[in-house]
Parts: sequence; structure tokens; C-alpha cells
Amino acid sequence: MDTKKYLLVLLLSILISPMVWAQKTNTMALTTRISTLFDMSAITIAGGHPTTFTDNTQWLNYTIRDNTGLYYSLMVSATSGTIPPGMEIHFEAGPFYGTGVGGQSTGPKLVSDVPSALVVNMGQGVTGIGQQCGHNIILTIGITNFGLLHPANYPITLLYTFTAQ
Repeated sequence: MDTKKYLLVLLLSILISPMVWAQKTNTMALTTRISTLFDMSAITIAGGHPTTFTDNTQWLNYTIRDNTGLYYSLMVSATSGTIPPGMEIHFEAGPFYGTGVGGQSTGPKLVSDVPSALVVNMGQGVTGIGQQCGHNIILTIGITNFGLLHPANYPITLLYTFTAQ
């Protein structure tokens, strides 16, 4: 039996869209996620492999001091690159950690070139800065067809956008 070994590297570039805020004191930042490496070289027999991989190292931090009563949403979309054949990429925002009116997660979203809301109803609030502050951004890669996987680098650029609701 021919044993195939795969090493897939998914590089995610993070872009933050220009934001127009009611006041200059509103901020948004993402902690760094340089790249995500999925090493499948240990796969030696059929059925002896995981079908999902998760990276939960990135956090969304924000401060909203908007006195207009507006609420905001965080959208995500792929703006360049190709999702590898045989794979799906899902993003999900964890619960809010901070003070004030934090947003709510909309559940897992399949990443595509169409913007999809990750967090909604973000009102006046402060998350703090860094890990364990704000919303944990969880990346899950699902393998849908091992036969389509090929060893390669797959750079994908994601765009996060704040929008007023």
C-alpha cells in the first residue's frame, strides 16, 4: 500500500478595513496569527487520521466609546487566495470577555469571498488588550476529501470589517 504524507500550510494574512467611527477613541485590534500549520505526516493508515484541526490562538480586542447608540458587527471574508481542495475553513468568535456591552457570537461561519458576520450587537464596551480579552477567534479546518489534498502552501488573505448595524 502506498503511504502518502501531507504537510499543509495555511497562511492567513489579516487585513483590518479602514473604520469610520463616531469618535476617535474607538479601536479594534486582532492578536497575531502568523500562519497555521497542519502536519499530517503521521497519517499512515486509512481511518487513522483526524478530520478537523483547530487553532484558537487569536483574540479580537476592541474599545467602543460611541455615544450615538449605534451597535456594530464584525464581518470576515476571504479576499485573496484559494481554499485548498478537499478542505473547509470555519471561523467562530467565542464569548465576550470585558466590560460594557460586548457583542454576541453568531456561531461557526464557513469562510468564503462573501462577508459573513462573526460578532453582532457590539455596543459601548472595553475588552482590554491581548490574549483572554475580547472574543477568541477560533479557526477550524475541516477535511472533506483526503483524495483531493496535495502538499503545498495555501496563502489566504482574510478581511475583517466593522460595520454599523
